Amino acid sequence: MTPLDFLEFRDYLFPASGFQSVQFRLVENKLGLRKSSRIKHSNREYKEALEPDHAKLVDECEAEMSLFDLLEKWLERTPVINNPDYNFLRAYELAR
Repeated sequence: MTPLDFLEFRDYLFPASGFQSVQFRLVENKLGLRKSSRIKHSNREYKEALEPDHAKLVDECEAEMSLFDLLEKWLERTPVINNPDYNFLRAYELAR
């Protein structure tokens, strides 16, 4: 999610104050942004900018399954019908 994407619905997340807000971090984590994909700001982990109680919320959220994880698990158990014109499983593996 880009900062511009966040701005589109930021007002619904009151009292979110911006891109460093706990709400923004929770949305990122729920969508599936991995800690390893985050860029450090001023050589610090992103949670270091949060209040301790907010950092705890983010820690708990990171431990839960994301939308990406849930979708992947659903796809893994979905029966795949191979068609001579299209191999869904192969396309999915290439997209990962």
